[in-house]
Amino acid sequence: MANQAYLLQQLNKAVLLMVTKLDQEQQASLDELAEAAALSKYHFHRIYRLLLGETCQQTQLRLKLAKAGQALTLAQNSVTEAALQAGFASSQSLAKALQRELGSNATDLRSDPDRLSSVMQELARP
Repeated sequence: MANQAYLLQQLNKAVLLMVTKLDQEQQASLDELAEAAALSKYHFHRIYRLLLGETCQQTQLRLKLAKAGQALTLAQNSVTEAALQAGFASSQSLAKALQRELGSNATDLRSDPDRLSSVMQELARP
């Protein structure tokens, strides 16, 4: 059990790096994430998915969607601005990701603030 707690602590360092890179409008590479967690790439990727239930790429997409959702809550932001702020190449990229992950689009989410809030909470979970 102590080993699992240690690994979760190390993985948390990688997730914090993802968030930091996202704030800098960059995406962390597998090498950077493994280094942050002080694990080999192979071991990191395997342990990450085993303990967190998703891949690094899925986590990074989830965090980008959360950032886009946060930008959508601001009335002055267009969907395109929200997409670009979150690191998507275009509003179409955001639309495809929202449809694939949530079965919805940005306009529908924006028009239902309660749903947008609950979706953001789910996406931003650690």
